[in-house]
Amino acid sequence: VPDSPTKVAPKMEIDPIPLGLTAVPPDDPYAQELIDKAKRDLAQRTGIGIDEIFLHQYMPVTWPDASLGCPKPGMAYAQVLVDGYLIMLQAGLGIYNYHGGYPDGDPFLCESGMGTKIIVPPPAASIDQ
Repeated sequence: VPDSPTKVAPKMEIDPIPLGLTAVPPDDPYAQELIDKAKRDLAQRTGIGIDEIFLHQYMPVTWPDASLGCPKPGMAYAQVLVDGYLIMLQAGLGIYNYHGGYPDGDPFLCESGMGTKIIVPPPAASIDQ
């Protein structure tokens, strides 16, 4: 049987809606506080009960510029990497993206950042001894 060439998947950038990450709230009180703030904001904006808003995903990210992945038309942003986070909340059939930066950036609803690329840090390595 002749050998067939091995196909290598091309390297891809991750879009702002990465799939397959955990939907479980992190064991980090600061992250949980950010998630709670985002839920309260969404409930206030939409009139949806806070108990009907669920965490879809939370992840630390590195935004490619100071717009934190949510550029506003006509605005210029510093082209620096910014450590931050992405919170995706689900309410009904909708997914709402909240962006923010560390260390003291409150989450804000981003309605325009769907084309922005983000850098998702690799999981922290664990050392078992």
